[in-house]
Formats: sequence, structure tokens, C-alpha cells
Amino acid sequence: MKDYHIIITPANTEESQKHIEAFLKAPDKFDDESCKKFCSDGEYQVVSFRKEE
Repeated sequence: MKDYHIIITPANTEESQKHIEAFLKAPDKFDDESCKKFCSDGEYQVVSFRKEE
């Protein structure tokens, strides 16, 4: 688990992409509530992706 990011992100693909891009710039500044400002419809999904070294 330490090799992956697991985050809640908007279900909308465009909004999710913007959220993940912002997250990757400063992961420590994000929490589970951070995704709300990127979401327009209240639909979310949980995603995981490998951390870059």
C-alpha cells in the first residue's frame, strides 16, 4: 500500500483528471474532502495509482 496513492476523486473523467493533476503537485495538502472542490455533480469514485519515484 505504501507504493500506491489511494484517493477519492470525481467520477467525471475531466474533473478527475484535474483533481489528480493538482493532487500530484502537492499530495500532502489533500485530504478526502479536497475532491469536493473539483466535483460538479456529487459523484465520486475511489482510485489507486502507483507512486512515482
